[in-house]
Amino acid sequence: MYQWSLEYFTTLFVRRLERATKSSNLEARLQILISDVTINIFKSIGYGLFSNHKLFFAFSIATKIEQEEGRISTTESEFFIRTPVMPPNYDVKLGPLSEQETFFLHTLASQNQPLEQLIQLVNKDGTCLNAFLHSQDPFTQTLPCQLSAWTKLLLVRVH
Repeated sequence: MYQWSLEYFTTLFVRRLERATKSSNLEARLQILISDVTINIFKSIGYGLFSNHKLFFAFSIATKIEQEEGRISTTESEFFIRTPVMPPNYDVKLGPLSEQETFFLHTLASQNQPLEQLIQLVNKDGTCLNAFLHSQDPFTQTLPCQLSAWTKLLLVRVH
């Protein structure tokens, strides 16, 4: 369906090297190039994508950037694309969550310390997630522990 050649990417990359803002400071130049190449590849490829694929492409680029910056793990980003398969005999239930939601949360918590802390808090008080889980805008809800926006997004995905 989509076909972009290596020649196309090479041409685009070389063009961005030539047109990006110059700097004699190596670190500044690298940051300028990373930003410029990322934005322009997104724009160039985005023009040729079906509109319903643009959001996924943008999400893929954003998660890759977050991974490179160390703000999310590969496990966390992969969770959005491929949820883990729950074993047939898994019968643990955490607060208001179903068995499947509990399994997903435990799987993610193995890679995310704030979620592990949240599990401990929910074990003490199962109702502490209710407002978050049933809200039209869960990101405005207060949780019993500090979670990043990304971790809240994972929690929404679990539910």
